[in-house]
Amino acid sequence: MPRIGIVFSASPLSTVMGDKPSEPAMREFLIGLREQGYAEGRNIAIERRSAEGNLERLEAIVRELAALPVDVIVVSGNAATLAAKKATSTVPI
Repeated sequence: MPRIGIVFSASPLSTVMGDKPSEPAMREFLIGLREQGYAEGRNIAIERRSAEGNLERLEAIVRELAALPVDVIVVSGNAATLAAKKATSTVPI
């Protein structure tokens, strides 16, 4: 089963969890996956992580996801993108 790692810079982790998260970007991401025929737990796995505003944690979070491993890492924002590029060169971002 493909596994997606998603990294949030500031959103509290509680807002990105579940199949109807309160965080708008995560909610829309899940809707987009469903429109393409993907359903979490059925044919795709999603690993969610958040630095919850502590941007120094981003690189460690990306390394953790890469070690799971995940097939792709989704990030948003410049800080998360730069941290991801530093943390892994083997997992697509």
